[in-house]
Amino acid sequence: FLSIEPFLKWIPMLYPGKVHARNNNELKLWVSKTKNYKRIYNITYVAGYRPHREQSIKSCKEHSNCKFFDCDKDKCITKNVFNVISWYIESKFCFQPTGDSPSRQGFFDSLMSGCIPIVSKNVLDMYSTYIPFIGIDLSEYVLISENMRESIKKVSIINENKRVKIMNKIINDIIPRIMMSPQTTDFKDGVLHILDYIHEKKKSCNVVRWWDLRENWSQTHF
Repeated sequence: FLSIEPFLKWIPMLYPGKVHARNNNELKLWVSKTKNYKRIYNITYVAGYRPHREQSIKSCKEHSNCKFFDCDKDKCITKNVFNVISWYIESKFCFQPTGDSPSRQGFFDSLMSGCIPIVSKNVLDMYSTYIPFIGIDLSEYVLISENMRESIKKVSIINENKRVKIMNKIINDIIPRIMMSPQTTDFKDGVLHILDYIHEKKKSCNVVRWWDLRENWSQTHF
């Protein structure tokens, strides 16, 4: 089974996201835009209010290097979905704590926008199961941090160094491989990549034990 959430033995499928290219030309234009866009925010936090997010929101609002965008009252859905992408593409780092479940669509939206995701250590293995075909350790292109205060401090230290440039390059290189697109498109999108990966795994073993890849997922905090 394929599922957006990696429950039980189901295979996690990429979140559809908010950016879709209809052909290879549109894909190239989008990758070029994410690569060359002048980003004006160091950290962006896009979220609706939840009690467990209160401290993170407060910390972000208190710091000049962090920009909070409120997603309450349908500000980030339906006709307003492009607000989210515009916020992410203007940002260097995007704070992505757990959502209503351990995974969060914002993680994939920030990657598609060329914004480096900030996630906690205990969700690294889980997110890796969504894109195992990339072949690059997730820690190479995401920033690991457990809370907003720590994130602000880490970003202030590494913001302009060589590591950030490497992370940016990796993200721009993988955008074409995680983008979802119509079936009529002329490039291989994220769905085809994950299906090919499943096919290759099936050829190499008798049983595809996807749940073994997620042995640490049960330790994720909701």
